[in-house]
Amino acid sequence: AQKELSKAQRQVSEILAGFKTEMIGDSTEDEVQIIGSFKEFSALINLVEDQRDMFLDQAENRLLNPLDNFRHQEVHATKEEKKSFERSSTNYCKSLEAYLNTSSKRKDAQLQEADDQMAQETGLFLQHSCGYVQRLQDVQLRKTFDIVEPLLGFMRDQMTFYHQGYDLCNDFSGDFQQLQMKLQIAREQYEQQSQQTTELIGRVIERAKAGDTSAGTLARQGYCYLQKSRIGGLGYQSIKHYCQFIKDDGLFVMFPYNQQQGKLSNPDSFKLDSCTRRPTESIEKRFCFDVTSGDKVYTLQGLNSKDRTLWMEVLDGREPDYMMIDSMKKPGDRSTGILAPATQLQFVDKCIAAVEAKGMDEEGVYRLSGVASKSEKLMKVMIDKGKLNDKVNLLDSEWEVKTITSTLKNFFRNREALLTYKLYPEFLAAAKEVSPNDRFRAVHKCVTTMPPFNQKILGVLMRHLARVSKSADVNKMHASNIGVVFGPTLMRPLEESVAGIMDIKYQNIVIEMMVEKCAEIFSEQTPTSPTGTLPHSVSHPALRRAAPTAPGHPAPVAPSHAAPAAAVPAAAPAAPAAVAPTHAPPLAPTSA
Repeated sequence: AQKELSKAQRQVSEILAGFKTEMIGDSTEDEVQIIGSFKEFSALINLVEDQRDMFLDQAENRLLNPLDNFRHQEVHATKEEKKSFERSSTNYCKSLEAYLNTSSKRKDAQLQEADDQMAQETGLFLQHSCGYVQRLQDVQLRKTFDIVEPLLGFMRDQMTFYHQGYDLCNDFSGDFQQLQMKLQIAREQYEQQSQQTTELIGRVIERAKAGDTSAGTLARQGYCYLQKSRIGGLGYQSIKHYCQFIKDDGLFVMFPYNQQQGKLSNPDSFKLDSCTRRPTESIEKRFCFDVTSGDKVYTLQGLNSKDRTLWMEVLDGREPDYMMIDSMKKPGDRSTGILAPATQLQFVDKCIAAVEAKGMDEEGVYRLSGVASKSEKLMKVMIDKGKLNDKVNLLDSEWEVKTITSTLKNFFRNREALLTYKLYPEFLAAAKEVSPNDRFRAVHKCVTTMPPFNQKILGVLMRHLARVSKSADVNKMHASNIGVVFGPTLMRPLEESVAGIMDIKYQNIVIEMMVEKCAEIFSEQTPTSPTGTLPHSVSHPALRRAAPTAPGHPAPVAPSHAAPAAAVPAAAPAAPAAVAPTHAPPLAPTSA
């Protein structure tokens, strides 16, 4: 049975070693190591089975051979002794019957001879019967040690085997803990992405019901119908295209696509010169507008009047010359809010001071969210006419720690991304660096290129979060957990999309590194072009098999209410990824 179990375990090991899976998009080191754990499990099972094989080999000599010898030498000999006793008993009974039937009229010599023969038969019978009884007694006594003693050795070997498995478990306990941490992070990222995807889909559906399928004011994508004249000039032929436009590039891209055929043709792209609404009386189709590139004019049909209006807003469209108007609605800009930079910094300082005063040892600080209504109330009482209300005392029992942390998170969430939309691609590329040293240098460089105010307020926040992670043994907020909470809050693309949500894992990695390497990244004099190597080995537990040494944390930063050197500049939009058309209109990105 043990050998059959070992054989089955070896088969499981082979299946795990040969298991293959494919990931959508790029994979982080965590994901690579999680998938690689299948081979590590396979190797661990083989180690255990190697010990089992040694145990079974010893079992042959310790248990099976002694039992087999006992069976052949003792039990078999007893059976032969029993047969000899049964033959002797039969002969004795026959001789006794013949002796008792001897006639008394025989001569004395004959009777004496019969007596002697019977005495001889009786002696042989007693000899065989006593020998059989002795054999039974010997077997009865010997089986207490000839059977139990080998079995005892077998049990000791089995316990030794189990103890070796226990030792292996202890040897791999560090790896198991790190893998469990990676799995927990992966689960939290999944829940986070799932929630944000659900919310994004809900917003897209609501906007679609309202007739708005835009992707934001700086870029737009969606379906239009290209109008081409039929052969002979008899009417127009509508060809469905998936169109994309990014204002900064001025490039208009059209993908010919038909859901029924399911084929995607090569795109047609051109530099946009102008856009004009097509008068209704000039074409038999409704909702049309012309886009020009050089001497070429493309007539496109929107899905409805609202869709055409949104396209013309993004393309800086104009009315026909004979009915030109100047009141055409222009896209609104994405400002960072109405608060002055000094007020923003004062607000952050005050929230941080309150958290450090009464929430550093609270389990799940920043991870646990407060009641939304209380958070909104706190924001309203703290900000009075664009200025910080100094009369609000966050140390009062009225304001729970999770209410304060939720308010601070909402402050960063409801403004332009602190790491800026313009630098989002650079931070994303930095998180994807394979070498930890290169990853550190890339993140460091991105931080130094941030606007001065953004860099200042980020440094204040990261120093605070580093102090929070220093108490992770109590509050359970390691750098990896802080990355999950603040990743999508501080670093996000300009346009929301499902593809962008899939990059949350890299957003978490960037914040994790900033927390772990806070002293190096946010030093008093940050170099403009970091070229040094990463201190203290590599990064955090989610990116290495062994947990790194946590860097030293700087002393608490005193609140600074001085106005920054420069206001936050307007961030340029990040170019959205190419969207493959599907049978249903794609999810149009929405503004954060």
